[in-house]
Amino acid sequence: MLQLVRLDEGHIEDLVALSTKLGWDYAPPELRLLLTVGIAYGHVNEEGRVVSSAAVFPYEGLASIGGVMVDPSQRRQGLGTKVMERVLEEVPDIPTMLCATAQGKFLYEAMGFHTVGTLHKYLAERYVPVKETLETAEGPKLELFRAGNAHELEALRFDDGFDLAPIRSADFERILELDALSIGARRRKFLQMRIAQASDGMVLRKAGEIVGFALAVQGPIYRVIGPVVAPDAQLALMLVEHLARRHDGALRIDIPTEQTELVEAMPLRGFHLANVPPIMLIGGEQLPPRHSSLFAISSQAYG
Repeated sequence: MLQLVRLDEGHIEDLVALSTKLGWDYAPPELRLLLTVGIAYGHVNEEGRVVSSAAVFPYEGLASIGGVMVDPSQRRQGLGTKVMERVLEEVPDIPTMLCATAQGKFLYEAMGFHTVGTLHKYLAERYVPVKETLETAEGPKLELFRAGNAHELEALRFDDGFDLAPIRSADFERILELDALSIGARRRKFLQMRIAQASDGMVLRKAGEIVGFALAVQGPIYRVIGPVVAPDAQLALMLVEHLARRHDGALRIDIPTEQTELVEAMPLRGFHLANVPPIMLIGGEQLPPRHSSLFAISSQAYG
């Protein structure tokens, strides 16, 4: 007989095994963050093994759902609906979003979710360097000259006071502010843990003030670039390229479809479009007001 229980770190091994069955790449560090920041439930069988899961992340003004998994051997029993209903009970008065898989979309629609947007999920075996002048609304800001090796940077020239720097602890409050403007919600605990987890992270400054930032988090297969927050698409591309060229391996980035300039730039840099998952919402007609500065999300689980 299956039981619906609150999941904790004692279930991480089972969740890794479940994600592997589904062809996903959850690893213990990511699941530890998921279980710390989120509230997770799942069904366990008579042996105590996890056969379903879902987690909700309550932010200030918005919640996000991720980690929705059902063991293939246990499907068609309504486990997905039951575990989703349970996590939604944790956020009864908060608009709640999720990024749907093709298989899950019909379940979520039946539960009352509706589509409010899409993402472009891009994957790359490795970054392909390019040479170009980056433009903003105010004109050229810098030129990037890439060497044949993606790790090498022959020259990086900044104009008009722009510069990049590694994230420092003193930058956090400004990053929190920019992140809140970009997604329409404050997520202090998540950002604190995500920055600590990140393999790489940069802030973009203009005349000494932080105007953008980006993180890169290493997973079992892909280094995920996101969130990426910037004043415009070309500066966002600069952040993406800076993080991408510092990693000699597989990359992933999830870009809101409306950010067409960044979407169109990815295939030139070795990325291919994996899919275009829908962003779905319950408890509201639209996502909270968002600033146009969000160019890549943290992940499909966290928004």
